Amino acid sequence: TRQEYLQQLRALWRFSETETYELSDIRTASTNNGKSVSFTQHERYQLLGETLNRQSAITLWVIDDNGTPLILRIEASTREW
Repeated sequence: TRQEYLQQLRALWRFSETETYELSDIRTASTNNGKSVSFTQHERYQLLGETLNRQSAITLWVIDDNGTPLILRIEASTREW
């Protein structure tokens, strides 16, 4: 569930010894209503002597709301190892 996922993230942020984030494959495209931004995010956490890797493919749909970018939708698929 969403609540369990957020609880896992909070635990990683609070208790991990080290954490790294890397963004790659950043792409933008124009859509009928604005733009989409897609990228791959790789996270690595060191926790209790073990390493957790997480890779996410993320797409954001963004519109211009009177000069302010507004995210309409976020899609992500994630795998861990």
